[in-house]
Amino acid sequence: MEEVDDLGDGFFVRLLQVVSWFLVVLFSVPAACLAVYQVLTLYLPYTLARITGNADYRFPDYMYTVWGDDLTDLTIEHWGYLACCVGVTLFSAVYVIPDTPWSDRRGVVEEDADKKDQ
Repeated sequence: MEEVDDLGDGFFVRLLQVVSWFLVVLFSVPAACLAVYQVLTLYLPYTLARITGNADYRFPDYMYTVWGDDLTDLTIEHWGYLACCVGVTLFSAVYVIPDTPWSDRRGVVEEDADKKDQ
């Protein structure tokens, strides 16, 4: 029999589940949009310039504001930021967002346990 954490069906627990689910959706959508924007405006043009050997490539102006005028390459730090953003967004899109708090998942687990007992 599979162990399932049962927090109960109290109002406060359900409220926390609903609020936290909405917060995950609220933060995941802009994170996904930001990652797509960054790939299209920063990472893809930079990678194409490096592959083609374009020495005239300049980063978007906001990069020089943040990192200074001596910015010449994207370091592992920049790629790490992108990987973290994409990884966390994919995790929430695959595991958190589809499992809405108002769906009755507990009944499915109990039915599966009953089938295993038979």
